[in-house]
Amino acid sequence: MSSKSVVKKYLAAFFSGGPDLKAVHALLTKDFTFQGPLMTASSADDFIEQLKGMGPGMEMHADILHVIDKSDCVAALYDFMGPEGKISFSEWYWIRDDKISAIKLHYDPRPLLEAMGMGQ
Repeated sequence: MSSKSVVKKYLAAFFSGGPDLKAVHALLTKDFTFQGPLMTASSADDFIEQLKGMGPGMEMHADILHVIDKSDCVAALYDFMGPEGKISFSEWYWIRDDKISAIKLHYDPRPLLEAMGMGQ
């Protein structure tokens, strides 16, 4: 499977309304790492547990704009759709053995923080 196909599968599982956490987990290496403005994870299990902690009714939707493949590194640009409106995201994925070994997420967290009453 191509690196781009792995990421497209991940995005489809993640943004299927409520994320399909079983399908997401199956696409991650055991030593997977995640780094984002409001969350970090040091393993696939840690990442999934943190997602579960966001609540069982968590809705996740996005308009995928571009998926760019550079061998074992893939970038996705998308607009996340949430109650606070549209937020533009850039997410970088590193692929190893047809699984995601790392994700680095970039976005402006202020709208999310404001929606949680933590913004200024």
